[in-house]
Amino acid sequence: MRMDRYIGRSVELIYMDRMHRCSKRIVTVHRVKGSLVLAYDQEKRGYRTFHMDQILALFPLSA
Repeated sequence: MRMDRYIGRSVELIYMDRMHRCSKRIVTVHRVKGSLVLAYDQEKRGYRTFHMDQILALFPLSA
């Protein structure tokens, strides 16, 4: 998955955490480094790090 194309854009993620719980997040992608994505989580109002192999689906949002 090419996450670097979404830097600066808002996307909706379906994400599975380490405890195998799924969640839906709306985030703005800030940086991609290796297999990690640093993004601003709109609901949590803070930056979060996501592992690319735990992102199950990604939907770009319109501006």
